[in-house]
Amino acid sequence: MRFLLFAAAFLFQFSVSAAPGRRLELLFLGDKGHHKPFDRYPALQSAVGIKGMNITYTESLKDLNEAYLNKFDALVIYANHDSIAAPQEKALLNYVASGHGLVAIHCASFNFRNSKEFVKMVGGQFWRHGMDSIRVKNEANTYVKIKTVDETYLHSQLQPDNQIWQSRILGPEQAKDKPGATTEPYTWTRTYGKGNVFYTAYGHDERTWETEGFQDLVTQGILHAVGAEKRALLAALNLPVLKYREAKLPNYEKREGAQLQQLPLSPEESVKFIQVPVDFNLQVFASEPNVMHPIAMAWDERGRLYVLITKDYPNERKETGGSDYILLCEDTNNDGKADKFTKWADGLSIPTGMVFANGGLIISQAPHMILLKDTNGDDKADEKKILFTGFGTGDTHAGPSNLHYGFDNWIWGCVGYSGYKGKVGADSLQFAQAFFRFKPDGSKMEHMTTTSNNTWGFDFNEAGDVFGSTANNAHGWYMAIPHRNIWHAPMTLNGSKNTDTHKDMRTITKKVRQVDVFGGFTAAAGHNFYSARSFPKEYWNQIAFVSEPTGHVIHQNRQVPTGSDFNDKEAFNFLAGADEWVSPVFAQVGPDGAVWVADWYSYIIQHNPVPQGFKNGGGNAYDTDLRDFTHGRIYRVGYNKAPAYTPVSLKTPAECIAALSNSNLFWRLNAQRLLVERGNKDVVPALVALIGSAKTDEIGLAPGAIHALRTLEGLGVLPMDVLARAMKHSSAAVRKQAVQVLPRTAASAKLILDQKMLNDKDSLVVLHSILALIESPSSPAVEAAMARKIAVSQKTTDRWIPDALAAYIMAGGPARRAAFIAKQGAQSGAVVAEKLAKEAKNPSTAGTESGLDLVVEEVQIKGGNFRLREGASFVIRVKNRGDKALPKGTPLPLTVKIEGMGRRTDLESYTFTDGAAPGETVSVVKNNNGPWTGNLGWTADEAGNYVMEINLDTKAVLGESNRNNNTFRQPIVVSLPADLGSYIVEKSFRGMTSDDSANDIVALLRSIKQVASPTMGAALKGASATWNAKRAADLSADNVDFLKGLGKQLRPQDVEAYERLAGLWKVEIPTAEVKGVVVKRTIMTIKEAMKYSPAEFSVPAGATVELIFENVDAMQHNWVLGTLGSQEKIGLAADKMITAADGAAKNYIPAMPEVLAYTPLVESDGRVKVVFKAPSVPGNYPFLCTFPGHWRIMNGVMKVE
Repeated sequence: MRFLLFAAAFLFQFSVSAAPGRRLELLFLGDKGHHKPFDRYPALQSAVGIKGMNITYTESLKDLNEAYLNKFDALVIYANHDSIAAPQEKALLNYVASGHGLVAIHCASFNFRNSKEFVKMVGGQFWRHGMDSIRVKNEANTYVKIKTVDETYLHSQLQPDNQIWQSRILGPEQAKDKPGATTEPYTWTRTYGKGNVFYTAYGHDERTWETEGFQDLVTQGILHAVGAEKRALLAALNLPVLKYREAKLPNYEKREGAQLQQLPLSPEESVKFIQVPVDFNLQVFASEPNVMHPIAMAWDERGRLYVLITKDYPNERKETGGSDYILLCEDTNNDGKADKFTKWADGLSIPTGMVFANGGLIISQAPHMILLKDTNGDDKADEKKILFTGFGTGDTHAGPSNLHYGFDNWIWGCVGYSGYKGKVGADSLQFAQAFFRFKPDGSKMEHMTTTSNNTWGFDFNEAGDVFGSTANNAHGWYMAIPHRNIWHAPMTLNGSKNTDTHKDMRTITKKVRQVDVFGGFTAAAGHNFYSARSFPKEYWNQIAFVSEPTGHVIHQNRQVPTGSDFNDKEAFNFLAGADEWVSPVFAQVGPDGAVWVADWYSYIIQHNPVPQGFKNGGGNAYDTDLRDFTHGRIYRVGYNKAPAYTPVSLKTPAECIAALSNSNLFWRLNAQRLLVERGNKDVVPALVALIGSAKTDEIGLAPGAIHALRTLEGLGVLPMDVLARAMKHSSAAVRKQAVQVLPRTAASAKLILDQKMLNDKDSLVVLHSILALIESPSSPAVEAAMARKIAVSQKTTDRWIPDALAAYIMAGGPARRAAFIAKQGAQSGAVVAEKLAKEAKNPSTAGTESGLDLVVEEVQIKGGNFRLREGASFVIRVKNRGDKALPKGTPLPLTVKIEGMGRRTDLESYTFTDGAAPGETVSVVKNNNGPWTGNLGWTADEAGNYVMEINLDTKAVLGESNRNNNTFRQPIVVSLPADLGSYIVEKSFRGMTSDDSANDIVALLRSIKQVASPTMGAALKGASATWNAKRAADLSADNVDFLKGLGKQLRPQDVEAYERLAGLWKVEIPTAEVKGVVVKRTIMTIKEAMKYSPAEFSVPAGATVELIFENVDAMQHNWVLGTLGSQEKIGLAADKMITAADGAAKNYIPAMPEVLAYTPLVESDGRVKVVFKAPSVPGNYPFLCTFPGHWRIMNGVMKVE
């Protein structure tokens, strides 16, 4: 499959006649082999992007065909494809022979080994290698210097007409391989037909790819390979020289030296640094001085463009008299450029989203949702109404945005962490970051799902599925289950999730400034799908455009369905800029099927936290005079082979009916909206006819039927016979929509069963059928059908159907829940073996090396293993097997990559600065994310096999004597829950802890007759995970006795949850699992004294200690036992956790070997028990409270005798 990626961004493609020069187009062929081309090419991309070269990445040999190859000036190969089929071989050889370039890097000389002609064309074939520092002689044409460790390639089948650029000086270890030779050709060029070939043996791994010398060498090779004619085209582009000035910049990345700000470019010059995909073109529709600082766009039903202009953002929110406005931009002479600008509305202040509805424009402007209308048709808003209010204003980049007219005829949008708190109609609502919807007249609002962090993206795909993005490290978000279906389970279920399978952002310049998530998405904005048919088919209803202004890119987020879930698949960029001012914030399909882009064209994007040397300003954004409000651009990006655009008229009902089947979702939704707002039911027969049509498009959708159903819903006309026919439609999207619009009645529930929707072949149809039954009156038939569905789904791998079934059980109230738990608890638990990963062969930690030699010894995972959708922290143990110390104060840098199941997570750490003496093993527990630090941790959202790869000192800054042992790999197996029934039981117990009493929970525990079973384990795990420690249990004496007696019957793996729950409920339970001497001790806090009582106690060496810790103070405290002499080290480590985002969640307990035993933080009047083995070595062992700062006075001693 072809992947579009863009590595150079300089070409403005008006047309061939409009620009005498153009960018160079390069196709990069990689593979999934051990050289990791996908990880390597971004280094080259960012080096050549600013020099006028675009890179398109592929791993598919199918792309080696004449039609596709001829779109490119040169082919770059860095891969180990064993063989090539005859058609691809012929196309490749003819491509080069006809005058195109070939750039072969490193392993390319061991590529296509079945093709003798390919080996001849490259000029030689890899034979064997060692690994060493590379020493070369520059023979001709290049003078680059490359300092690196690389593979010492030797070659066979060297061609006599190779033009040698570099020869590698052979070391003594290879003398026997080539007797009498002192050098080996390492970089050369040659001709093949009319084409030029460049080859270098450099490039084994990132140590070479990241060096500037290597990048310069390959750049020279590319320019040689493309030939004089193509070099002349690049020169004719006349790229401007970028100019800089020294400035006070927010240096979150801590770059060394003077900080330089690039000066802005004119639109004509800037677009030479903007790349779009091959076969696409970019036009500047509008720019400054007419358009400045655009933040959002919308089109009316006539196809006219409206742009939100904000000058108040981010520091100057005003209650009245704002500086912001809505600009109507029109192209009256059809030359592709706006020539008429009308200020449609002004006096706004930080408007962040808009959508046409209710006869006007609805504007999100925190704290309000505002309706503006032009009542006399003069293109000036003359009526303003606040629909409702309540959005937070504390942070101006975390308010509501991305408003869309929904399939359900409501207005949908998203909000960041500023959240909402207010009243709409009769309902009071409060939520933080979320998706929401409201009726166009503002009479009702609904919280749809909770998202993460600062959400600034929202859209539907063409089937009506709900997506979005969050600015920080979640460039894709998918809502499967509305909040109204899972409110029964607080802290248990969330109906939406991150869809990211990768976090990296592929920029075409190294000059990227970010607050955090360096190299990833830290300012993702929007998530608008390609929902027309003017682009190639691979875009249709799959690609969502996510703007990222800090990276100067618009990412193509390809959403791929898997059952009821969606996950992204790398599709690279739609637009990328090497001009540092390029800052796309909004990208959406326009009426013409092209993608329109709002570019802030602003150098400073970052909002907070406040950088060192700056002050915070209004809107919780730091103050700087570098924020620019005088530039802005609107681009139109179109496909070169797109069909001609014909404007659509929506003036009559007949035209609107016809437009419901238009190939562009823009026109379909506008037609639906106008018919619903018109409110006349004379169109019902035509709508019913559309639903009756079995016609589907090339991707299985039936747009006319979908929007006819939703128009009928908006008109309040939903004949059951029509819905029954729709539920049998050949398009799964129509069947799903039919279930969604069903009235929530007993008759509808019966129809779902009669039509066998719970057994539909499409998982999304099944999911929404379950959700419909949750909201409909129940019946014995429904209960029986759902019981069958749960029974047949015990081993389902679907992501969302288990959660929907759990929500169904909980939504039925105590009776349904109790019956399910009792039935599940009567089943004998099968013995389930936990899968363990095979051990990887890793570098030895034995022996001693001269100098500094760091090697990963092991990874310690909390709880022993990662479990599905359960976050777990881990510790990396690093040993210094050298005879030289790592000095204290020197950071120990490492990277962590966890990859598998099509997903990848990257972490980095450089916080460990405690040093490492020769032979010492140290623990790395923190990761870095810009200015933030947190505990190393990971959550798997999908079961399967993964590999954790840890690399030490990738940039070779520590000067190690041995760098060949710096990689450690640990296989990971993440298993599915033992069975669906236990999963539902756990979710049920998690959900009930907020409302049900402890006695009610014990009653359900009593109903589980098979105590030694997964059901009991799931119940204990669920209840102990969410019970509020501040809430008194008030158990009856009988229930206390039951709980005390439970432990002896449990499976060993369930004891931890059992003890945790008993501790939360303040029930002293016997520790049946321990043997030998048991010593019981009780430690209490002294109220308002920050002390323990007693401060000293004794235990026998090796005894089992059962310690009860009771906190009578008003503050939180814990009890942590350390090794001999470790009090200060533990305390200082705990102090550092105060700045960690999850420090409190980790109870401020450092993950370090010096911690022997501990309790979590205990609330006021809380009581917990911890059981541990006393050390076997006598001595005074310190204990302390690790709440930051407490340990200095709140400590004591456990004497081991």
